[in-house]
Amino acid sequence: MNLRKSFAILSISAVAAFAVGCGGGGEKQSDADQIKSNFGAAAKALSDGDGAGFCAQMTAESRARFTAQVSKQTGGANCAEGVGDLIAAVKAIDKGDWETFCAKIAPTASKQLGDAGKGVGGNGSCASGARQIEKTPQGKAIFKNLRDQLATTFGRLKTAKVTNVKITGDTATASLTPVRDGEQPIKFKKVDGEWKLAD
Repeated sequence: MNLRKSFAILSISAVAAFAVGCGGGGEKQSDADQIKSNFGAAAKALSDGDGAGFCAQMTAESRARFTAQVSKQTGGANCAEGVGDLIAAVKAIDKGDWETFCAKIAPTASKQLGDAGKGVGGNGSCASGARQIEKTPQGKAIFKNLRDQLATTFGRLKTAKVTNVKITGDTATASLTPVRDGEQPIKFKKVDGEWKLAD
């Protein structure tokens, strides 16, 4: 039983990579300051489970790519629903609320969990399967990893800073500090005078 293959919830760390974008209001900021200050707004939206607020920080192209990716793991039909469902699903794991968890994941993943759960005492439903699988050593480790990823990401969003901003025309890159091994620079694009996440 390979739960990582059958139920591949989008890595929360991938969501963190999207948590920088544009905002606005107040006095006119420099391009670099606009990119830095908007990190807080995007991070807050994500932490609050505000999918619409978070997705508004991306370019249209980024939203389309992200929606295509996240819709494979959740039932969300668009970027905002996908982000909201993803966060709700992982928070439901923490509460042991398997009915909500199953309602927030994609139908295919839900069916796979139900089928996988039959081998460990489940009755074929997603909630029953998830509940039983979580009692196994492998399932416990996988669900714990998802909870830990969420906690780590939210902690990072509260403390990380946008640094090393490099602007070239209407495109830019920036890093999050403290830097994580293997983490790539975040890409931005200026759209109608505002910086938005472009990666």
